[in-house]
Amino acid sequence: MNLCKDPIRLVAFLLCVLVWLQPLGLRANMDFERDVAPILQKHCLACHSGIDAKGGLDLSLRETAQRGGDSGIALVAGNLVESLLWTRIQSDEMPPKRPLPEAEKLTLKKWIESGATWTRDRLSTFEYSTETRAGLDWWALQPLIQGSPSFGNLDGSIDHQLAGMGLKRNSPADKPTLLRRVYFDLIGLPPSASQLESFLADRSPDAYERVVDELLASPQHGERWARHWLDVVRFGETNGFEYDEPRENAWHYRNWVIQSLNQDLPYDEFVRMQIAGDAMLPDDGNAIAATGFLVAGPHNTTLPRGNEKMRISMAQDELEDLVATVSQTFLGLTANCARCHDHKFDPISQQNYYEFAATLAGVKHGDATVQVPIREEERKRQESILSRLDQLKTELARLEKPARNRTNREDRVAPEPTLVWEFENDFTESLAALTTKVTGNVELGDGAALLPGKDGFLLSAPIQKAISERTLTAWVQLGNLEQRGGGVFGIQSIDGAVFDSIVFGEQEPKRWMAGSNNFMRTRSLHGTEENEALNSPVHLAIVYRSDGTIEAYRNGLPYGSPYRPGPIQTYQAGNAQFIFGLRHSPAQA
Repeated sequence: MNLCKDPIRLVAFLLCVLVWLQPLGLRANMDFERDVAPILQKHCLACHSGIDAKGGLDLSLRETAQRGGDSGIALVAGNLVESLLWTRIQSDEMPPKRPLPEAEKLTLKKWIESGATWTRDRLSTFEYSTETRAGLDWWALQPLIQGSPSFGNLDGSIDHQLAGMGLKRNSPADKPTLLRRVYFDLIGLPPSASQLESFLADRSPDAYERVVDELLASPQHGERWARHWLDVVRFGETNGFEYDEPRENAWHYRNWVIQSLNQDLPYDEFVRMQIAGDAMLPDDGNAIAATGFLVAGPHNTTLPRGNEKMRISMAQDELEDLVATVSQTFLGLTANCARCHDHKFDPISQQNYYEFAATLAGVKHGDATVQVPIREEERKRQESILSRLDQLKTELARLEKPARNRTNREDRVAPEPTLVWEFENDFTESLAALTTKVTGNVELGDGAALLPGKDGFLLSAPIQKAISERTLTAWVQLGNLEQRGGGVFGIQSIDGAVFDSIVFGEQEPKRWMAGSNNFMRTRSLHGTEENEALNSPVHLAIVYRSDGTIEAYRNGLPYGSPYRPGPIQTYQAGNAQFIFGLRHSPAQA
């Protein structure tokens, strides 16, 4: 009867009972984004998403979740019994080894019973952190905020942490030790005896602070700390790889880093200049020098001929290295790990990698003209040097003129070539239109014949004139410096039994020789090893003089020493032809 006297209080009591009977963590209004999606993302998507989803079950999309996987339908709205997702979770079979807490189980149960509403197109594996990987909510990926320290200063914080471990700070260092430490830390060098004496004699309370200020203001400070930054950005003054060519202008970037540190350039500007300085300030030489960061790492100049897939792969490897450097330097993340698959530990997808790489794909190695401002006295000195150089050039021309006139009067003009192959449009000889037979896989490219070796060569029609004293010349670029007995260009009898040719690596590895039948006219020229023909063409000429002397030239300079093996070999009209790519025709090999 007493309850009827106060109906309002009774209703309030019943409402409280209903609220407290609601399961902990279960909300009255189920929201997919707020309540369900985080559970699936944290506990399920690591295994059940993407093209390699375990059991064929992809829970990142509503359609694939409803369709299910190899075991059957995973999600039936309003029906717990037929929803394999629920039965596996309820039995703690899934997730394996780490069953869901009861509150999260009840959330999924309520969601399925209420219709399994799905309000997002795709769930992301990377949104939430799990026990095995970081998500976008990982603490290190959150924006910095201005915090309030628990203690008034750094020393207080350190003392508190040491006390918690039962430790205490060491006693203060003496003045010599303190000075030595700060010198090594700030400039990487020890103090001199006079600097130590001066510091010990200085009793002022700010003596240490003044030493620190002096060291921070010294040029050596930037040099010392630039070394650390240059290590981070994998700076090198050579390209690396097989040829390891020097980068004669890499010092511009190195000096910019030193200068930036010495001038206390703000870090945000320090970063922007290195990534896009040339775009932000295209007329500023320092900004252009800063972008040397993008090409500071290794650069492979070994370009395989005729292998486009290898070229593309090498370019992608170089781009991956740049992605790695930018992401590790400025983000502390190994974004390059996502080149072939989603990152295993960080929230970086393979799509993220290629989006990132696309922003850097325009970076090309090479030198750029940099206008660096110079002091007035340096400008005047430069003008004086250039003026003096012009005077010397004029004087040199005056001194050379009589000698040049004498040379021009003398009959020293080189003989006109008899036959020339230019390989511009076809394989035909240019002067006499001598036909040339192609055997095997021989291609034309950029005014050159691309000869694969023993599987392809060129053979001219017979020559209708006798050939005795002669010079064989050719521009040659090699595909392999380790090859042996490679024939470049030569003359032979029609049956191939007698021949003379320019050969590479025949009796001596990596050296040019005058090849001949049974080595009758072949001797060592004692020339140097070839080390340039892999990257760029070199000009070879072998001269056969009337007395039988054979001499060679490389890029216009004598190659080794001449020798005379015997009388010159003469080729009769109609019984000789030229061959490219082999020492002699394979019929007589």
